[in-house]
Amino acid sequence: MSNRYFKILFNLPDDGLPLYLKTNLVFHNLDLYAAPNLSDFSAYVKQFRPHLSIIFMDQDPQQFEECLHIIRDGHQQSEMWFLVLYDHRLPIEKIRSNLPGKRVFLLKDTTEHSLVAHNILTIKELVNLQSEQKLKHRFEESFNQCLQVIYQERYLNRTFERLINILPKTISLDYWAIFTLNPQMTRVEYFSQFMPPTRRRLTTLLPNLSNFARAWLKSNKPFLVNRKSRPEV
Repeated sequence: MSNRYFKILFNLPDDGLPLYLKTNLVFHNLDLYAAPNLSDFSAYVKQFRPHLSIIFMDQDPQQFEECLHIIRDGHQQSEMWFLVLYDHRLPIEKIRSNLPGKRVFLLKDTTEHSLVAHNILTIKELVNLQSEQKLKHRFEESFNQCLQVIYQERYLNRTFERLINILPKTISLDYWAIFTLNPQMTRVEYFSQFMPPTRRRLTTLLPNLSNFARAWLKSNKPFLVNRKSRPEV
């Protein structure tokens, strides 16, 4: 999780992204976005799918309701946390009833800047912990599936076909290739390869697997073949 940005969306702040949050959170691997109006807010939710939405509740209640609809429509399949900064005069039970209770932090006093920053970092740690647990579980399931395939299949080509359907779902890479070489290690014999649909739109052809294998074998760091070290790949 260390190289993954934790995305935070501020709902309709009056004067853009609060400076104190930029100051307090800039070194904590966070991506911060601010939406100046409802249409931009809707577009940001769809584009960034933020982990945390910070809602300023000192504004028009009708606007708040519209924000909630946008969030629900954009996050039907994903988990999301809410940090609600609200005026003490607002009916807190109504606020809570409109949001998923287990993932809501409520703060009355928004003048306590360090408290807001602390809550954001606390939520970030919780989300990271949950993600790591899910990732570990997914790895274990995938590993067991791979073992079953290897034990069950008698032929390499069929083994590779099944493995290439399992591995990309567990580890997200730009390109997957599983292959064996002949005894002289000069040509590819059995192989399967996979490129995610998002990458396919950026290229016209899958890599030539024979060239890829030769570059991989000749590389001083055989597990780190990349465009800089082997331009011909």
